[in-house]
Amino acid sequence: MLGFRYNLYEERILKTLNLAFRSLTTRQIASFSGISYNTVKAYLEKLHGNNLVIKSKKGNKIFWKT
Repeated sequence: MLGFRYNLYEERILKTLNLAFRSLTTRQIASFSGISYNTVKAYLEKLHGNNLVIKSKKGNKIFWKT
């Protein structure tokens, strides 16, 4: 998006999702990116609100992808 700047956490989360080539849970993203679970959860919701990540639910798990 032109003129939009990501912060460090957003960049790491988006990079983790792009490199995964599959949907990941919040916990997996936290583990792979080295960011705490609660921080990842908050930023994923923000990114989802800006239509930058896709959220899907399978059973009781939430999965994320770009």
